Amino acid sequence: MKNYINAMTDTEKQAWEQIRAKGHGRFIVSYGLVRRGIPFGCVLTLNQILFDDATRSTTASGWILPGTFVLMTVLFGYGMGETEWRKRERAYRDDRD
Repeated sequence: MKNYINAMTDTEKQAWEQIRAKGHGRFIVSYGLVRRGIPFGCVLTLNQILFDDATRSTTASGWILPGTFVLMTVLFGYGMGETEWRKRERAYRDDRD
């Protein structure tokens, strides 16, 4: 049974076919890490800097901010990329059936 709410148009299908031809890994890096993960990591890092400044506290280690940035960028970016890949694949397969 088709899900018409998430159905792809012909233009979206063609665009997705070009994206998926480049591969899953490339999509995760470009969409997940670069477009979603890095901005999220920046927001969290900036939030921590502003919080530390407002409370006049100091960060315990020089590795906490860069470590938080890298960890959150990778975790959030991968999660968003993988979720979007699966969503688009499901919509693409549903349209083909």
